[in-house]
Amino acid sequence: MKQVLQTLLEASQGDDADLLTISFSRPYVARLLAVFEQEECKLKKGRDASSPVSSYQMLPQPAHSAVPRTLSEPLSQQEQRVLRLLVAGQTYAEMAQALVVSPNTIKTQVSSIYRKLGVSRRAEAIAVTARLHLL
Repeated sequence: MKQVLQTLLEASQGDDADLLTISFSRPYVARLLAVFEQEECKLKKGRDASSPVSSYQMLPQPAHSAVPRTLSEPLSQQEQRVLRLLVAGQTYAEMAQALVVSPNTIKTQVSSIYRKLGVSRRAEAIAVTARLHLL
């Protein structure tokens, strides 16, 4: 995965015509690559450490981490339902229809989910959901 992300980031700096049709966030890819580097450092330090230390204590925390280790608050059952639909790619209107609530209710619940996950976008929420095995 690290190699794919590096290749994508490097290729996006050139004039590759195939990449003109791909949309991605360069800062997010760079942040993912930084996490790979942190994990490699953690593994190396873990092998070199003489005393047992939590692997998370060895990792420097990014200033604006979008990937929490745990949730600050657990998701309610309704928020879990909304999150499943969000991850499935449904629009707010489709979620509202499926859950028999108003689109404004969905908007409020999605905001609450984002707050609890520590994210601000759907893609980040999906990544955190996968990382924390929430569904």
